[in-house]
Amino acid sequence: MVLSPADYMIVQRINRGWSLFGIVAAVAELSTLALAIMRWRRSLVRTLSLLAFLCLATTQVIFAMFTYAMNVPSNNWTTLSEHFDAACRQWEYSHAARAVLTFPALVAIGLAVALDDGAPQYRSSGAHAWAIRCVGKYINRQ
Repeated sequence: MVLSPADYMIVQRINRGWSLFGIVAAVAELSTLALAIMRWRRSLVRTLSLLAFLCLATTQVIFAMFTYAMNVPSNNWTTLSEHFDAACRQWEYSHAARAVLTFPALVAIGLAVALDDGAPQYRSSGAHAWAIRCVGKYINRQ
């Protein structure tokens, strides 16, 4: 590693507050799963959405097993651990692995959205169908 342990600890202070990004990660996973469920009859959209969901879920498993596992003993990188080099290596490689998995998730969900025509997957009747027709007519006038 190029940085000394003291310098590394200073750089790690940049990460303060990133725990709130977990909210964004959870929303991304849930919305990806929701797309797969909502478009279940469209096999390609469903498959791509599920692939993206699995990649994102795997990043969270990696975070829990390897990244967070190093955050705890170092008190979120405010104290030097006994095995500093190994901890840094595990922390950095876990972030790299998560980035590698996030890219195919992004590509898969992008393709799923691009391939989805947005048409309803079912025929409905009654008030629900009337509401859909009204909204459709309004949108077409714009």
